[in-house]
Amino acid sequence: MVAASGIAPPRAAAVSTCARARAGNRPGFLRSPPVSAAAKASAAAQLRCCASAVDDSVVSPAAPRPRLPRVVGMGSKLIGSGSATPSLCISNDDLSKFVETSDEWIAARTGIRNRRVLSGGETLGGLSVQAAQRALEMAQVRPEDVDLVLFCTSTPDDLFGGAGRVLAEVGCTNAFGFDITAACSGFIVGLITATRFIKG
Repeated sequence: MVAASGIAPPRAAAVSTCARARAGNRPGFLRSPPVSAAAKASAAAQLRCCASAVDDSVVSPAAPRPRLPRVVGMGSKLIGSGSATPSLCISNDDLSKFVETSDEWIAARTGIRNRRVLSGGETLGGLSVQAAQRALEMAQVRPEDVDLVLFCTSTPDDLFGGAGRVLAEVGCTNAFGFDITAACSGFIVGLITATRFIKG
């Protein structure tokens, strides 16, 4: 029975009619054995959590803090990373020619001095192929040795996804792939998904 607050009160000593005393085990009836006050105090002292058990304001910098559990477990690691950027660079001064702003105003509020923009025949899918090739070079892995390609972005090039195109253009002939259209959180979702595939 649960109280209105959602907290279950301690069980009453009385046993309902459906839990009459029988010889041997009593199926369907769960009750923990009586616990002494000393055992309760001992159990409370052993309770742990991820938060620090002491006041952080009085802990010296050299004192170790409890470690949080790892999100990506042992058994997988990043061995290569690649990136690619569009060739066209637009500075804040370029923007100020057709928008009422200045380099100082933008830089003071955002820290941005220039940005890269797709132009001409460049596509996000093409940049993905370049980044994948550079990641393979860094990892010293041949495209034929890749088992899985996860395309973790959203692109207007193909609303149904571009993993197949990246697979073909990079040369991953023995791999399968699929799209994770998670946009901003794509890297995190992709990392977790890849780790599950590696461990599985």
